[in-house]
Amino acid sequence: MTLAILTEDDREEIVAEWVARGGGTSSFFETEAEAFLTFVSRRLDRPSHASSLCRFERAVIRARGASTMRRLIRPASIDSMVQRSPHADLVELHAPVEQLLEALAKTRRWPAICEGSHRLLVAPGIAGLVRDASPVEIALWHAAERPVPAKDYWPAARSLVACGALETVAGVDGC
Repeated sequence: MTLAILTEDDREEIVAEWVARGGGTSSFFETEAEAFLTFVSRRLDRPSHASSLCRFERAVIRARGASTMRRLIRPASIDSMVQRSPHADLVELHAPVEQLLEALAKTRRWPAICEGSHRLLVAPGIAGLVRDASPVEIALWHAAERPVPAKDYWPAARSLVACGALETVAGVDGC
């Protein structure tokens, strides 16, 4: 998806550089795809639709890979500390999703960049892996870059731990 947004020259240059650096040799699709998208994202202007869609694509790959793992998600208690899960992301799109999909399909022009247009939560426990994020969830996501007390954001913290967007921090209480 990300490469489809770029010009042919940009695509060729990025892929050639990726291959020259040894990319494309992993037999693990998710690992290779995530590494490639991380590589591509460093070359994209910000803010841009290409940068947002690259981050979205990488987040979906990460969440999809984690959703196939059978792991027990410890429920958050009000006294726990929570932090971002490495299998989730909050992605800001700079235009409504429908407009971006139409532009990808080449049925409309790319819309103007609008800050804060649409924030999507991507996590392994969400049906379809993606949903809109609420203002409280957005605030919690930003705060949870480092461990934060779940009680400060309860019940959003409980909900985000349940869907795998956040995880409890083992051995740390929020007292």
